[in-house]
Amino acid sequence: KNLITVSNKFVKQFIENGYKGKIKTIHNGIDLDNYNHKNVNLNNAYKKFSQLKNKKIVLYAGRIITQKGVDLFIKLAKEYENTDYYFAVAGRGDIKNFGRLVTKFNIKPGKLIYLGFLNSEDLKLVYYISRIFILPSYYENLPISLLEAMSMKCACVASEVGAVSEIIDNNKNGFLIKIGSYLELSNNF
Repeated sequence: KNLITVSNKFVKQFIENGYKGKIKTIHNGIDLDNYNHKNVNLNNAYKKFSQLKNKKIVLYAGRIITQKGVDLFIKLAKEYENTDYYFAVAGRGDIKNFGRLVTKFNIKPGKLIYLGFLNSEDLKLVYYISRIFILPSYYENLPISLLEAMSMKCACVASEVGAVSEIIDNNKNGFLIKIGSYLELSNNF
């Protein structure tokens, strides 16, 4: 038997767990022609997402579940609610828990914007509008959302989990934080 995995980290894990067959790494990829910041018109992006116009946007895009660290993102939004940053969330998932967290942290109206699920064309526009992309996950392999955000020239902050370190070279093309470390997330913001 042979295996294909999307990261070198998981090759090592298979070998450490006794796998004896051949393993090939084929990293996740994205269409760089589609996710190209040079191909996006800011005015068109703002027409589609007028609620983000002229705001410094910090973005989380992905499934809205505990494993993705959405709680850390919302806590960050609370800490920075008196700044000129606005926080946007795109995705679907456990919306009830998301709403409870927003209520728990009592974030000022308008400072945390829920965009709902976005198709890839719309998500591309939101990446383009956003200044910072945050992926505070507790578990990942090789996240496509991080590749998309980086391709659209977002500054990226992500948990050093799974194979994220195969994408981000810390302090060079992004920032890595310890899993679940709100302090590091806040300090690297």
